[in-house]
Amino acid sequence: MEDRSYRHLLERAAEHYPSRTETLEIIRGALDNAANRELLFEAARNVRRNTCGDQFRLTGGISSVLPCRLAPLCLYCPYWRSPEAQQASTDEIVAAVHHFKREGIREFHLSGGTIPGSDGSELLSIVQAIWNSGIRDMEITINCGAALNVETMRRMKKMGVVKTGVVFETADRELFKSMKPGDSFSAKEKFAWDINEAGLQMHSGLMAGLGQEESRPENYTDSLIYLRQFPHMQSLYISKFRPDPSIPLKNKEQCPLDEACVLVSAARLVLRDKEIRIAAGWNPQERVSGILAGGGNELCAMMLNHHAAYWKPGDTAENYESRLEISDSRSEQRAMIDKMGLEIQ
Repeated sequence: MEDRSYRHLLERAAEHYPSRTETLEIIRGALDNAANRELLFEAARNVRRNTCGDQFRLTGGISSVLPCRLAPLCLYCPYWRSPEAQQASTDEIVAAVHHFKREGIREFHLSGGTIPGSDGSELLSIVQAIWNSGIRDMEITINCGAALNVETMRRMKKMGVVKTGVVFETADRELFKSMKPGDSFSAKEKFAWDINEAGLQMHSGLMAGLGQEESRPENYTDSLIYLRQFPHMQSLYISKFRPDPSIPLKNKEQCPLDEACVLVSAARLVLRDKEIRIAAGWNPQERVSGILAGGGNELCAMMLNHHAAYWKPGDTAENYESRLEISDSRSEQRAMIDKMGLEIQ
């Protein structure tokens, strides 16, 4: 495709939601041509500026809040493969949230494994403990798989939960089944609509680099078009496949950076005003590329480094919090955003 025709394609996509055919042409044209990629990245930045603005928020995160009992585990995931792995204690989670608040963070996510068949009571008890500790003015996103019922989500909504995650990684059913053999696409799809019934916003995720290289443009296209059907979806993370020695896919090549950035840009054009988050598998410099490809407008800048042994009998919450390890990248994030001429809210 010539640059001129590709430019016209992007101009049309900037004015209206691209169709499936247009989205596939955009992705293929960018993967095949470096000049087209730069045009795409510029177009995606412009759409972000016009729909979401160039202001970024700093948020917090706590992982491993629940164990994962999918059997087998997802092939790309390194979590919960060690029998010694432990979930974060509720006391640890609450202490970390209070630290976030004192440092000016006003929203955070709780992520963990999935407990198939659960009504969500395990996660509800964690949210209840945060609420009972006096946290009443922070926004919470939860992401623990399709293991919540509508009533539980409604109860959590009253305690600060605003968004629930239903992460597909891919909307290709066959690829989903091969990469996530212990999970259920139909259960996730039903859960996505249950989130809407509960009156919550939806968060989702796609992974760049799954499947065979030749079929990935179609996979990305169909996944983005599929997600566009959910009116309550407000954010999407793009993770980037990176092999880990502990996973079955340890010998698979990591996703090329250019390809992951093309997916970020395509997501910005297809989903427009949704938050396109740069997630797992991106190193700090690669995250810069993701933002320059149209990603934004949230940056997770504070994370709890989970160590269950920190809590000791007789400890007060204050003493415990003083020993927590918090990964704090706020200064680095601010410097990165400032260098790109963007803003931190």
